Amino acid sequence: MSNKRILDEIEDHNDDSSVESVDSEALRLDTKPAQKQLFYTEEEDLEVKEEENIIRPKKVRFKRRQRDRDEDASTTVSDPWDFAEVVQSEFRDKLPSNYEIKRWKRPTKHMVRSVVQLVETDFEAAIEEIFEKYKGELRSVVVDTAPLHRQKHLIMSDMLSKIKHQLKKTKFPSRISDRDMDVEYIVSKRKYIQARYAQELTNAEKLEDELIRQQKRLQESREVFDTLQMSNKRKLKDQLMRNGLHPSIVKAMENAYGLIPDGETQNGPRAYEKDVMDLKLDAGESCPMHNIEPEIERLLPALRDYKNVSRRLHDNVDTFMTRIRYHSIVSTLQNSQGQIPKENS
Repeated sequence: MSNKRILDEIEDHNDDSSVESVDSEALRLDTKPAQKQLFYTEEEDLEVKEEENIIRPKKVRFKRRQRDRDEDASTTVSDPWDFAEVVQSEFRDKLPSNYEIKRWKRPTKHMVRSVVQLVETDFEAAIEEIFEKYKGELRSVVVDTAPLHRQKHLIMSDMLSKIKHQLKKTKFPSRISDRDMDVEYIVSKRKYIQARYAQELTNAEKLEDELIRQQKRLQESREVFDTLQMSNKRKLKDQLMRNGLHPSIVKAMENAYGLIPDGETQNGPRAYEKDVMDLKLDAGESCPMHNIEPEIERLLPALRDYKNVSRRLHDNVDTFMTRIRYHSIVSTLQNSQGQIPKENS
């Protein structure tokens, strides 16, 4: 049933490329199949001419109505070997609905080679996995699986050649570079990302351990602070109850709150009053200040010299001012006498 469906589909689409691209010599049983190279070498790729019969619709860049995701999902690709339509639809499905790819370009030789190498690697892995999975069933039917293995590789080679041929006619977005499809670049980038992820994970674990240690230290500091605070409160309370603080602090707290009574008021003077009487700290009292100048001058001889110098300076200033006043009066009289004879003349 499956073969009939495939043949009917080929006949309905009338696509001869799938038949022409198959290597018929590999299917002959009377001759030894020619060995083919598994990997491609550097060869001159012929430029593929663009199909002229296909009329593509015009595209308007601005004010274009965005396609609906449901409509894109409902539409199916008519020809699976038409890579141009498949690539464009896949790229559009991966992008947001408000984004539009405006520029497309044909892939370079390096990009085509990289894509083919990726597909070839997947083919090799798939073939080896399938043969390993059904190894028991194959050996129960076929004694030697080497021809089947070789036939699978031949089919893979033909499919790769057709994929390469179709990729040359396909257009990719212009922003995709050649190294994005390179296997070595992908592997090296993957290793770099894995190493960076492992490094960041290690740093995150170290940071988490440091945070845990700091949290423990903070908790210990809080416990010590709470303990000290409680002990200080207890000590302060005990001292207040025993009246062991300084009398001035006790008096200030008694005046501020009135909560700490003084038990000595009934038995005698307070403690600070004792200090005032013992140390003579009462500001209201004054010592006698008369008849102490002779004693001060006797103890400070320089004070007597200072008074003598000050007295002489004061006398000299008075004499100087008197003389200036006298000279000003004389000069005024002389000026007035000199003006009278001039008027008489």
